[in-house]
Amino acid sequence: MKCIKCGYKTNSESISAGYVTEIVVKCPNCGWTVVTTEMMDIVNDLTKYSIVIDLGNAVEKENMRMISKVSGHNILESKKLLTDGGIMLSEFAINIIDIIPQLDITNIKYHIEPEFPY
Repeated sequence: MKCIKCGYKTNSESISAGYVTEIVVKCPNCGWTVVTTEMMDIVNDLTKYSIVIDLGNAVEKENMRMISKVSGHNILESKKLLTDGGIMLSEFAINIIDIIPQLDITNIKYHIEPEFPY
């Protein structure tokens, strides 16, 4: 790409951090610079997703602790969720994505509503 100010060949650099990529285009001759930011779809997804605990989970201390840790529920509320099922929490995709691996290392049966595309 050529500099729009002086016509010299520009340099570009891409910097990624999590779900965001910043692209910097700079002219080494005159210093003209433009920066653009690209965000992955998950950042802009404003759908509220619910993690729903399914019926039939084992009421184990490890499972109760995990639900408490990721949802903020106390141990008694977590035990009730394991016993009766129900919505553990509702959040945006960007917040749900980090909880999934934590639940997956346990034997807690759950699903996400609506269908989670990430």
